[in-house]
Amino acid sequence: MKRALLLLLLLFPVSLWAQPLGEVLLIQGKLKLHSPTGDQYYSKPGTTVQVQAQDEIQTAKETRAKLFLRNKLEVIELYSQSLLSLIKYAGNDSQIGLPVGKARFKIKYKGLKVRPRFRLRTANALVGVKGTEFVAETLGGSTNLLTLEGTVTLANLSAPEISISVTRNQASRTAGETKPSAPVTVPPKAQAAILKSDSGTSKGWEAAGIKSEPKPKKEKKQKKKKKKKQKPKKKSQKSKKESSKDSKETSDSGKEKQTADEGGSDTGQETAPADEGLEGGEQPSIAEPEAPQIDDGLLNSIQDQVGGIQDTVDQVRDTVDQEQKLEVLKEKAITIKVTD
Repeated sequence: MKRALLLLLLLFPVSLWAQPLGEVLLIQGKLKLHSPTGDQYYSKPGTTVQVQAQDEIQTAKETRAKLFLRNKLEVIELYSQSLLSLIKYAGNDSQIGLPVGKARFKIKYKGLKVRPRFRLRTANALVGVKGTEFVAETLGGSTNLLTLEGTVTLANLSAPEISISVTRNQASRTAGETKPSAPVTVPPKAQAAILKSDSGTSKGWEAAGIKSEPKPKKEKKQKKKKKKKQKPKKKSQKSKKESSKDSKETSDSGKEKQTADEGGSDTGQETAPADEGLEGGEQPSIAEPEAPQIDDGLLNSIQDQVGGIQDTVDQVRDTVDQEQKLEVLKEKAITIKVTD
């Protein structure tokens, strides 16, 4: 008989003979159970599955599940998109991991002569419990904690020896490698929002004074882009004004040349002696002798007048720009009627 028992122990692993730690109940949604023997998936509400040490329970979207461990002395309600691992269960030592997600813990150690040591490890924090009820959520390297009953200790993984006590109706947070924040009292409405909201949301935590990292604002960048788009329009308006100035200056210079030509014709008697030496009765060119005969004072006065007129035209153009556009539209409408 003894030989038969020894043979059975050799043929089958010891883990198959180990008693389960408890079971997980799927309330709604979908659940994945990862164990050393493989992965199993469940989607039927009300399904119960036994769990053992080193198992991992992962929930999908819109999923709720409950774990009952140590004869229901440890009850864990798991929210959606969460991952919970049973790291170590040996004797009176309970160590659970919550790398991501949200869970509500009810630890019922009161009345026990020897209380187990319950520890929770998140992405960046350590939580110590001696018989209490609390909610923990870990997101992006930060951990939020709300104590509903009893007392919970919170410490950062970078300095586990430095911990704070979070008592009933209090909350705290540790982000990155910073030490936990000072506990703050959470009003009942904020507590209800935290318990009701799913993982990955900030509902309730901000009302409790536990603020997450602010998101970068993009409004300033958009304003800068709008300003850059408006700059070319200003340049185009300036170029139109400059082109109109140039066109007027050219027209005015043409008028000045005409006046200069007329002045040169009046002074033909003075230039006649210089042309007497020409042979064959050739006519002298008008442009060459007339250029030096232009009166500089008259030219300067004309230019000043033109500049003053241009300034007034620019001012009028800026103030009555809308009226000019309306007149152009009216003219277009008239031409359309004529062609019809």
